[in-house]
Amino acid sequence: MRKYWKRHVTVGAIVLLLSFLALRMLDVPAPFGAGVFLAFFAFEISVYHSAARDRKKRMLD
Repeated sequence: MRKYWKRHVTVGAIVLLLSFLALRMLDVPAPFGAGVFLAFFAFEISVYHSAARDRKKRMLD
């Protein structure tokens, strides 16, 4: 999992930026808090996806 760390953080940062901008344009009362929540969710999905892919690769080898 360590080799994918930069990818997961990049995914989280991009989602944070895009969600903050989108929520700011929609005039949401707390765009940063909601953006952090969405970024964490995207980060966790990317970690889960990597773990599942590695697990599947190990089973096939």
